[in-house]
Amino acid sequence: MAQKLFNQPKKRSIKPKLIFLSLLFIVAALITGSSMFFSTSEPSLPQPHVFSSDRANHFVGFKATNDSDNNRVLAFKFANLDNEKVQVHNNDGKLMLTITDTYHTEDFSEKTHLSDVVTVNQNASNTIQFALPLERLGPYNTRISEDGIFITKLNWGLEGKNIVIDPGHGQPDGGAIGPSGLLEKDVVLNISLRLKEILEDKGANVLLTREGDSRPYPSSYLQDLWERVYIAEEFGAHVVLSIHNNASDYPYVGGIETFYRPNTLQGHNNKKFAKTIQNQLTNDLGRRDRGVHSANFNVLRSEEFIGALVELMFITNPEEERLLSDPQMIEKIAQSLAEGIENFFTN
Repeated sequence: MAQKLFNQPKKRSIKPKLIFLSLLFIVAALITGSSMFFSTSEPSLPQPHVFSSDRANHFVGFKATNDSDNNRVLAFKFANLDNEKVQVHNNDGKLMLTITDTYHTEDFSEKTHLSDVVTVNQNASNTIQFALPLERLGPYNTRISEDGIFITKLNWGLEGKNIVIDPGHGQPDGGAIGPSGLLEKDVVLNISLRLKEILEDKGANVLLTREGDSRPYPSSYLQDLWERVYIAEEFGAHVVLSIHNNASDYPYVGGIETFYRPNTLQGHNNKKFAKTIQNQLTNDLGRRDRGVHSANFNVLRSEEFIGALVELMFITNPEEERLLSDPQMIEKIAQSLAEGIENFFTN
């Protein structure tokens, strides 16, 4: 009996096994917790849909701020904005910005205002339109880049304004020639140099595209025209005034006319600036008013500044050539132009 009991298999205790498994579980938990604690990566969570930054014309949002000169800046922020998708026109006293093929996360179908001066209209799922009242906006500068459309409302007055004066022509191009041999390039440079002094005395920052006899890019006529635009943009010009003398095959033709570029972000300002200059000159000088006209001169081909080109009398008219050679008339013209520019920023 005792032998039988001796030969019977012993019952195995489960306590050591439980203890071993418990220890394994604790160690595994500690290892997992440590890796989560020291890991620099975020836990994997479901992510909301975000438009890829690689997609063009993604409207990010609108923000109104002040720049370092305390000018109000209206920023329509985009990711990868394509300039060709931006359409600009004036309609019923408003500057209309229409951007096609856009992507935006916010639904604007029920929203009408982004600020007190900006209204928004989503007239199609992939088109968004902003409207700004021109008279309330006042003088402004614009900049379009991949980051968006930035409209800066300029403060009143000449103080701190960046003004570029562009004396037309320059060696080897003398411009138009008067009956007695007076050269346009010399007349407009004399006017521009004096105008610069007057404007600087009023607190403006003034740059001339040329201060000597030669044009900015002497070796190429076409490149010279673009160089003048480049100079103005690099200077951060708020306004550009290009100064010329007119010419005609008929010696009795005379007067003053001013040109501007329409149908751009600056179209409204360009026209207003040209009208202000034209009215000031004709009132002060008493010459024939030949009006304000639209044109597409190279020197005005920029969205970044307000610009006009003035034709100051006909150098081919003997009487007006005589006036243009008179130092007192040069002073009178420079004073009139300065007053016109100042009026643009104050009225």
